[in-house]
Amino acid sequence: MPPAFALDQALAKPLVAALLDQVASRADARSPSVGALLDQARTGPASEITVPREAAVQSPAIATFVRGLSRLGHAEVPQAAAQFRDALAMAPDLYPAIVYLGACYAAAGKDLEAVGAWQTALIREADVPGVHVLLIDAFDRLNQTGQALAAIERARSRWPDAPEFKRRFVIAALRSGQDAEGLLVLDSLQPLAPEDEPALALGLQALYRNLVNSTPIVNAAADRERFLRYADAYRRLNGPSLGLVNAWVAALGDDH
Repeated sequence: MPPAFALDQALAKPLVAALLDQVASRADARSPSVGALLDQARTGPASEITVPREAAVQSPAIATFVRGLSRLGHAEVPQAAAQFRDALAMAPDLYPAIVYLGACYAAAGKDLEAVGAWQTALIREADVPGVHVLLIDAFDRLNQTGQALAAIERARSRWPDAPEFKRRFVIAALRSGQDAEGLLVLDSLQPLAPEDEPALALGLQALYRNLVNSTPIVNAAADRERFLRYADAYRRLNGPSLGLVNAWVAALGDDH
């Protein structure tokens, strides 16, 4: 099961900073008071943002958007969504507000609506990796593997070496039965990090299944060597499925 959406993902500093940079490029962001507000939002926790009156006068849409970020930082999702909608009513081209309205949908368990928002946002925000990640993960939660793979390939065409898209490709490919393709990309995820554990676990499962069923991916010897190498890597990560992985190794007749 894919992990549930977490607000921390939408409020991660790299994503917030990238979207605030887009806001800062707007004509209504040129006043010193609005610039200072965006700097505050860029550097501090979202929950501690305060909107000065002067900034609200200079750019009501941006001020409303930032208030939405503050509400989201307090996990006040309906109130944040209302602020983002108000900001968009004032400035329909304020695409970062669409990104965060999508986050409000996802936080409320409305992934289908979140997908619609993030697909719209990517019209303008396609250069922001974090928006692609949000969309891919929503497709994953909706069990729309084909859509997830298509979104991953679009992202990988821009950032071919980015591990966040490699690991998502591995998971989507293995879930859709594309074992050879998924394992090839898993091989390139070196060194493995803790966040690679779900991809590695699926890779081990695919290899074990094919070894037991005598349906080689490469050939029996190569698949076995790869399986044992992945099992060693999984032990180093000390992942939550370690007991199961060790049982698979034992079942194959090797206590490596």
